[in-house]
Amino acid sequence: MKDIGNLKKSALQAVGDSKDVKELEAVRVRYLGRKDGELTKVLRSLKDLSVAQRRKVGSEANALRQDLEGALVKKLAEFTMSKMAPKRHSGIQFYLKQNSKISQSRKSNPLN
Repeated sequence: MKDIGNLKKSALQAVGDSKDVKELEAVRVRYLGRKDGELTKVLRSLKDLSVAQRRKVGSEANALRQDLEGALVKKLAEFTMSKMAPKRHSGIQFYLKQNSKISQSRKSNPLN
């Protein structure tokens, strides 16, 4: 069984190194996937441990799952915000350009 500390280090490193949403999803599946996820395998192996080991490893694994899920959500939010930021910015520029055209056209209207 893989050491939980090493698993945590590699999982959080993989989340940090992901460059887009597809890579982030691959990291999620690699560690939290239902069939072959590395953390899932650790949780499934708990039945083979003694009660004392099960409590220790189980609590560490659950803490790792929460940390990893939090890191995944945070990284996904970063991707979402960085993807939306240029659109928001360009929309603001478009709005300002349109308003400046309107105010210019009002000044040059001979009927006013």
